[in-house]
Amino acid sequence: MRRYLGKTLASVAALAALVVLLFPLYAVIIGSFETNSQLIAASHYNFFPPSWTLANYTAVLSAQGGHVLSSLVIGLGTTILTLVISLPAAHALARYRFRVTGLLVGGRGGRGTRALSCHRHLSAVLLRTGPARAPGSRSGRRG
Repeated sequence: MRRYLGKTLASVAALAALVVLLFPLYAVIIGSFETNSQLIAASHYNFFPPSWTLANYTAVLSAQGGHVLSSLVIGLGTTILTLVISLPAAHALARYRFRVTGLLVGGRGGRGTRALSCHRHLSAVLLRTGPARAPGSRSGRRG
């Protein structure tokens, strides 16, 4: 019962933190659909604007349309070029074994591998010792 209650409380706390962290993003997006007079004259925050408008988006796109288009072209070009280079390399590293494969992907290899994959060693230590517990509490291990 305690485990279920603990998981429920952790889930509620995580949900509350998510709402607190994402609320500014929500406020900016909702505010972008309001007119300037609605934003300035509001005495309290409107979770849903009384009237939705795309005037802000048309104003930005008419003034900065060329810059937005060039940013999209550069972003898409970079993404496509990255995929063209990285997908064949990932396939080769996953499919075939080279001398440097262990060094690059953190498999079992030479001394340099340990430095690159220290997270594996830390997780092994945590698996052996178990999670941290308060002094005097039961560890849950049966021996």
